[in-house]
Amino acid sequence: MSHRSALLPPRTGALWQQGCRQEAGTNWTAACLGGLESGRRTWAVGVLDAARTQRRALERRLKMDMRIFAINLDRSTDRWNALSRQAETLRFPLLRVPGVDGTKVPPQERIDCDAQAFQRNNGRTILPGEYGCYRSHLAALSTFLETGESVAVIVEDDIVLFTDLLLRAEACD
Repeated sequence: MSHRSALLPPRTGALWQQGCRQEAGTNWTAACLGGLESGRRTWAVGVLDAARTQRRALERRLKMDMRIFAINLDRSTDRWNALSRQAETLRFPLLRVPGVDGTKVPPQERIDCDAQAFQRNNGRTILPGEYGCYRSHLAALSTFLETGESVAVIVEDDIVLFTDLLLRAEACD
């Protein structure tokens, strides 16, 4: 059985399984733990120390290569401070993207928004907060594209960061 067809124990998770296959290569090994059962062997995957080292190296690389672009309204300083502390604790690279306050943009000044299509598809007009959210995400995307970086994570300031966020993002590639 090759390391590519081995099943991982549930605690390692499918997302890490994909990353490990790409990053650790043959550092995973399959071990036969049982005899024969209806002609089928019972297999389990053992994790070598080298694979753990590879995982740590992957985590360090992702923290350096993949930035988090966080949308934050100017008036929401508490949210930004809380998110900044989380990112600092996890050593995640974080960049603030000023959010667009949709309540301060009159409907006649809204750009790049098809209000008629929104009305037709949703049965109502777009709310100021929805417009602001939409424009904020476009601003975050634009900021990311200006950096020339190849990957990024775009979030809003109310996210709770977890240690495996960047690994999960990398697995989506």
